[in-house]
Amino acid sequence: MIDRRAFVAGMAAVMAAPLRGQAQQGARLYRVGFLGLTTPGTASSTTVDILRRAIRERGWIEEQNLVFELRWAEGRAERLPELARELIGTRPDVLVAGTVPTVRALQASTATIPIVFVALPGPAVAGLVSDIARPSGNVTGFSFQATPQQAAKELEFLRELAPGAARIGVIRDREMGEYVSGYLPYVRDAAATLRVTFHLSEFSNARELESALAAAAKANTDALWVMATPTTFAERHRIATFALKHRLPSLSSFTAYADAGGLATYGASLLAVWRRSAHYVDRLLQGARPSDLPVEQPTQFEFVVNLKTANALSLAIPQSLLLRADEVIQ
Repeated sequence: MIDRRAFVAGMAAVMAAPLRGQAQQGARLYRVGFLGLTTPGTASSTTVDILRRAIRERGWIEEQNLVFELRWAEGRAERLPELARELIGTRPDVLVAGTVPTVRALQASTATIPIVFVALPGPAVAGLVSDIARPSGNVTGFSFQATPQQAAKELEFLRELAPGAARIGVIRDREMGEYVSGYLPYVRDAAATLRVTFHLSEFSNARELESALAAAAKANTDALWVMATPTTFAERHRIATFALKHRLPSLSSFTAYADAGGLATYGASLLAVWRRSAHYVDRLLQGARPSDLPVEQPTQFEFVVNLKTANALSLAIPQSLLLRADEVIQ
């Protein structure tokens, strides 16, 4: 039996091959540079692997017409300027980054090489682009921007999953600065609408996360609302394990959180956004300009419930709510 998905992917690669003819037959290799804040083997490696697979599906073949240059700061932000300059020295055709600090380090090192940011919350607020519809300069990419409507929906789902939750612990990453400051009014508005209070628990890096979680638990919170940032994504298993140990229903906006053991998620698929980023990398390698590529924002959102976690927390999830879920993890 023919695997339809494999057949379609293979045909797509064959059809795309003529577009790469010059690169395959010519002397040069195209280079894609990636700058990561964390350590190889973490969530960032997973997302880069997704990008590389999606690039291959578009006809690019590593070591034949394409090379990836990867640099990792291993959690030490002070190394980013040096690593960015080192990466620029490899003469990449396109640069990719997935955090605000890494994008800023690349911006400080080049004003000409196209930079694609992936799944960043609030890129305009962070000052990475001036106009989402038509970015100026050499930067464009994919936003993971939360909206007031999404914030309200997240809290609404959390309350439906845990009706007794009256005090919500909000886990916030200080390092996301402008974004989390802009998002907090959405949190307050949603809390006021649903007549709940919240306790803000902050951290600045992965080492401080455990203390922030412990502070939320000590504040007599009934549930956890995990703000989606690169660090909370990378540490999703640790957060979900802590929440379950302390019998706290928890929700975040990146879908992988439920897979990690969190009670539920409502938001766009982070992994889908990374797959989509291959489209922009491909366009730029073919000569498109960043200003031709508007910053894309998620348009499809998923509600995922981990029923195994719900059972461990002795939560009886209404069937009507499960029917609204895009996915139920048994």
